[in-house]
Amino acid sequence: MIAPDHALAAAPSILFDAVIVALSAEAATALAHEAAAVDWLRDAFGHLKVIGHVATAAPLLARAGIEPDVGIIPLEGARSTAAFVAAAKGARIWDREPKLRSPG
Repeated sequence: MIAPDHALAAAPSILFDAVIVALSAEAATALAHEAAAVDWLRDAFGHLKVIGHVATAAPLLARAGIEPDVGIIPLEGARSTAAFVAAAKGARIWDREPKLRSPG
């Protein structure tokens, strides 16, 4: 168990450069039914954040409408962790923006 630094409602995703969704299958299923958790993750995606995730987080990502792209990094070992760090160093995933907003 890791003690949280912030409550979900008090730490909008805009405050973070990148996020990791590391949940048990049970927690991901439970949070997929919490509007605040779904909205938080949807906001991170909409703010063009790099999002790393473990496989068990799939129900929450699906509920938030997170579609795979170069900034959605499955975390499955040391190489994927390095890929997440490299992507996070690049800041935003600008290629995602046209999928989320109307032009001009």
